[in-house]
Amino acid sequence: MVTIGSIRTALHRIAQRVCHTPAGLVRVVVPSSQEPRVYIVALAPETASEVYKYLFEELGVKIPVGTDPLVLTADEAAALVGLAREFLLADAVGESIG
Repeated sequence: MVTIGSIRTALHRIAQRVCHTPAGLVRVVVPSSQEPRVYIVALAPETASEVYKYLFEELGVKIPVGTDPLVLTADEAAALVGLAREFLLADAVGESIG
C-alpha cells in the first residue's frame, strides 16, 4: 500500500543511493478531492534534480520544471516505493553475502 510515509521513506532511500547524501526535507501532499489520486512531492533543492533525473530514467516519471513540485500518479508512486524496496532487498542480500 502506498502512503505518504512510504513515499517519504522511498525518496530518502533513493536520495541516499543516488546522491550519497540524505534527502533533507521531503514533503508529500495528497489533494483530498482529486481523482484519480495524485501525490505532490517537494524535495530539498540539494537533492531534487538528481533524484528527479533518476526517477525519469528508471520509471519514466515526468521531471518538474524549475522549482515546481513532482506530481506522481498512484501507479508512479507505487513504482517509486517498489524501487526503493528493491534497494533495501539488494542491500540486505549484499550484507548477508559480504
